[in-house]
Amino acid sequence: MAIGLILYTRARRKLPQSIHHVPNPLPRSEYGKWITIALAAVAIIAVAALLGVLNAANLATSSPCRDFGGHRHLHYVAARQGPQLG
Repeated sequence: MAIGLILYTRARRKLPQSIHHVPNPLPRSEYGKWITIALAAVAIIAVAALLGVLNAANLATSSPCRDFGGHRHLHYVAARQGPQLG
């Protein structure tokens, strides 16, 4: 990443002036829709926490997922199994 930042810093002076103008990716007419979606997501998380579906115990562990090689595995398995004796 550091190499990429160094290269960008050196090359940015050669970029055209049009590159420095960044358009607004979210028009004002879309604000209400995305605020509603964000509030709905917060409400769903709050309801899940209040019902006990989402709690500290199941946040400490993770579900199976696929890594870049396509292999299924569990994250934080050791946290669920507890200390290993012997």
